[in-house]
Amino acid sequence: MFSQVDESTTELGRSLQQSTSFTAMSTTGYAYALSRKLVLLTRNHQDFSKIPGLLIEVVTV
Repeated sequence: MFSQVDESTTELGRSLQQSTSFTAMSTTGYAYALSRKLVLLTRNHQDFSKIPGLLIEVVTV
């Protein structure tokens, strides 16, 4: 999936990484979801819910 990340998504990820405490992999993942209006599956509702416009679905294991 990440091999298909385009330049604008990469730039969005870099920008988001500078404004959050997420790792590069996390910001790439949520930038990808955000730019394509996809739902991000996560166990980390507390942090990801702070990102405006990001659609999240909390999953449990």
